[in-house]
Amino acid sequence: MSSLPEHQILLGEFDYAHTLDCIIGRAESSLLIFDIDLRTGNYASALRYQQLHDFFANSIHSTLTMVLHDTSYLELHCFRLLKLVQQYGHRLVVYQASDQARVAMDPFIVADNRHYVRRFHAGHARFKYAFNDLDASSMLNRRFAELLESSTHRFTLTRLGL
Repeated sequence: MSSLPEHQILLGEFDYAHTLDCIIGRAESSLLIFDIDLRTGNYASALRYQQLHDFFANSIHSTLTMVLHDTSYLELHCFRLLKLVQQYGHRLVVYQASDQARVAMDPFIVADNRHYVRRFHAGHARFKYAFNDLDASSMLNRRFAELLESSTHRFTLTRLGL
């Protein structure tokens, strides 16, 4: 996973997915993911599933928290991720962002509070990433905490009805 320099701004969906591979591959204990709906970044792929499965299998303390604007893509197209939610639901938690938080349009991932990938806007494939950048990662961690605090509900695999 060392095929990228330490810091860079890139453009393109292929490079974005590859950079996510590198960031997730470096994660040892925590992943924070804020995204619109997981449509970009190959979240429905077997590779992403395997990376996240390995992340959980390598440490019983590893955690993944997601905040999404919309969970319908996850529900309809990411069946492998749903399998991980089922298997690791105590360590993989998905929240839906509140209406107020939906103005945030710059998806990002933070791994182990020190590596990150951040798209400048969800509609454009221009993004920045860095490895071992504690300052920028700390800012994104605070931002994630704010998004999480305003989340409306936790995603579950079961639907309760009356």
